[in-house]
Amino acid sequence: MKIIFVVMYPYFARDHHRFGAEYMMERGHEVEIWHVANAGNSGLDYSAEYYKGENYHELTPEEYRAAANRNRKEAVFIVNGSGNPLITLAEENCRYLVMTGLGAVPKPHPVNANTPLSEEYSAIKRKIIDSISDPLGFAKRRIGRLKKGCKDRTMKRLLIKNPPEFIVTSTHLAAQRYLSPSELKCNIIYTHALDYDRYIEVNRKNPNKEEKHILYCDSGFYHMCQDSVVLKRDFGHDCEGEYYSQLGKLFSLLEEHYHIPVVIAAHPHVVYGDNAFGGRKLIFDKTCELARDAAVFITTTSTATNFAVLYDLPILKIASKRLKTVGYYGTDNAYDWIKYEAEELLGCGFVDLDDDNEMQSPWNRIRRIPTEKRLEFLKDYVIDSNVSDQTIAEVIEENLNKEWPKE
Repeated sequence: MKIIFVVMYPYFARDHHRFGAEYMMERGHEVEIWHVANAGNSGLDYSAEYYKGENYHELTPEEYRAAANRNRKEAVFIVNGSGNPLITLAEENCRYLVMTGLGAVPKPHPVNANTPLSEEYSAIKRKIIDSISDPLGFAKRRIGRLKKGCKDRTMKRLLIKNPPEFIVTSTHLAAQRYLSPSELKCNIIYTHALDYDRYIEVNRKNPNKEEKHILYCDSGFYHMCQDSVVLKRDFGHDCEGEYYSQLGKLFSLLEEHYHIPVVIAAHPHVVYGDNAFGGRKLIFDKTCELARDAAVFITTTSTATNFAVLYDLPILKIASKRLKTVGYYGTDNAYDWIKYEAEELLGCGFVDLDDDNEMQSPWNRIRRIPTEKRLEFLKDYVIDSNVSDQTIAEVIEENLNKEWPKE
């Protein structure tokens, strides 16, 4: 079977594995990766290693449309996400499926961003969960409020005319959040988050846990917001340097208390300066393994928190007051969201890096997630599926073979 993966952003070696292209090649399928270039994904610096296989092709939107038309009878296209590349496949009458919702994570609601989030967010979450029995009704109302542009009408028309054979999402909650009413009418296969894929693979190789370190999972959050106009105005140009200094203090306190080192799960999109974490070890693309062998998990806010929840680790969320003026997913107060995520959504620990009292003995603030909250989080965002012993790539191949069996 010829399988073409369509990506809109830089394609890294780790994506080749986690999106399933590597698996499909190993299974004997003819696989190509098409990166549809656009102005929004060029000129950025990344530390992650790019994929450089011979089956990788950079295409302009015009070249992509022509190539899609040439391959429409022989290939199956797999699209991670939606947007213009998906519209092109529908217009050219290609066979395609969609991988979407794979990074579903809790997000603050953009309305009333400065108010306490607990009651408002809980109400929204309950409405989403309650709507699972009537997904189209809720999604129509939600999409009606948020999407009214020409592109969305075009997408709806094309998806009805030439729908994907099936859509892979992670959980029911993710489907309600990411899919349009037209997509919800298609054949949806609920799998799980990509992080759980990695968890399956790591546990197949070696599930044994050894508590060898404290893990700091760098979300890249401060690196991404360091150029904020507000941060430069209120905190000067060296806000990232100040943050590293605060982290160093926290890490030293924890290392002295636990007698094990802090290691850094580095963010693939961040180019680190020399000695960014005081000489502590930076490790790329091993976050799941690092979480398995961690005694404590530390981060600001990150999808990789999934690993900490899966391994039932004590968690410490951290933030500094400068984030009170930094936006996050439509809010203008990332600090309050991180604190809410820790104290309300997860029930784990939180430390304000600017609070001297909290920083005196931060280990006393570290918490393991209560069992009920942990199970709820896993179901909402990670594993809501009856195929949890299979990776997403295995699920996709199984269903491709059912739809288009080999001759």
